[in-house]
Amino acid sequence: MDREIDLGEGARIVVRGMDDGGSVVNADVELTVSDGSRGAATVLTLGEIARLMDTYRESGDCQSGAFFRSLICWF
Repeated sequence: MDREIDLGEGARIVVRGMDDGGSVVNADVELTVSDGSRGAATVLTLGEIARLMDTYRESGDCQSGAFFRSLICWF
């Protein structure tokens, strides 16, 4: 489920990945400001990060779960 929040003066946030009850464990967020520039981020709960780290440990990714990296993009 997506949720769009109008911040006024041409700015808005769109949240993608919410369940029907409004809960989020892993969501993508897009921010658009009045000058047209945009940013994006992924928001994760600590439980979701722990789940990902366990998956990495088992698969050998990220040096067998030794690290986790998340990026924020502004475009």
